[in-house]
Amino acid sequence: HSLRQHGADIQTVVEADLLGASDAEQLAHTRQEGRVMVTHDADFFRLHQLYPDLSGIAFCTQGSRTLGAIIRRLLMLYRLAAPAEIAGRVEYL
Repeated sequence: HSLRQHGADIQTVVEADLLGASDAEQLAHTRQEGRVMVTHDADFFRLHQLYPDLSGIAFCTQGSRTLGAIIRRLLMLYRLAAPAEIAGRVEYL
């Protein structure tokens, strides 16, 4: 995986055994693990309002960027922002 090749600690929904889990369950997992949720799903904006203590959300409108562009932006975020700076925020990719 490209992000892993650059040293990013990532976990997919499949690896977390969360495929088919509700949005709330996925966010609970990211909060528990201290991970940032990367998503195209705008429903997470509503959940972000309900759970302000999230580790953070990285959002990109589906189809607005190539996969390569998303990976580059995620790597930049990973390298430049400390976890505490992302916590409780939505970062637009």
